[in-house]
Amino acid sequence: MPASFPPSAFWDFSLRLYVRPGVADACLRLQARHGIDVNMLLCCLWRGAEGERLTRRRIRAMIARVRTLHEQVVRPLRTARTALKSMLDGDPALGAAIAAVRAAVKASELDAEHVEQLILAGMFSEPRATGAREPHTLARANAESYCAVLGLRLSAADRADLDFVAGSLDGWKTQQFHVVGPVIRRAGKRGYNRPLASGRRGA
Repeated sequence: MPASFPPSAFWDFSLRLYVRPGVADACLRLQARHGIDVNMLLCCLWRGAEGERLTRRRIRAMIARVRTLHEQVVRPLRTARTALKSMLDGDPALGAAIAAVRAAVKASELDAEHVEQLILAGMFSEPRATGAREPHTLARANAESYCAVLGLRLSAADRADLDFVAGSLDGWKTQQFHVVGPVIRRAGKRGYNRPLASGRRGA
C-alpha cells in the first residue's frame, strides 16, 4: 500500500526544482563528491527562495534534527539499493527476484527521504520571510553556509554546480501553479512520485 504523506510546501518546491534540466545531476555530483544530504541542500535553497537567510547555527540544528533518519535509514537503504544493482548481472536466474527486491528498497528509500523533508519543513512553521533580493541570491548563500558547516573546501566544479542549481530558481514562483501538476503526472508514468528519483536514471 503506497505511503500517505501530508501536503508540504517544501516538497512541492523540491518537485518543481529537481526536475529542471541539469538540477538533479548537479545535486548528485555534489552528493557523490562530498556525501552531502541532498534534502538538506534543497531545504537551504527553499528557505533562500522564500527570502530567509539561514544562520550556521540554524543549519546545524537542521542537520542534528534529521541526522538519525538520514544516517541510519536513508543511507543504508541507498547502500542496499546500490548493492542490489550490482547483483542484477550476477545471476540471471534470480534477476527478476533481485529487481523486485531492489524496487521495494528504492521505494522505501524515497519514502524515507520524503519523511526527512517533512521533518525539515516542520522546523519552519513561522510565517515565511519576504526577501527583497532575487531568490537565487539568498539560496546560494544558504547553500554555501551549509557547505561551510560541513567543513567542505569547495572546488571550482562544486561552485559551478551550486551556481547552476541556485540559478535555476529564477522565475520558480511564477511557474508554481503550472508546473507541479505535470511534474506529478510525469512522475507517476515513470513509476515514482519522489523528486530525488528523477536524478537516478537506472540507479
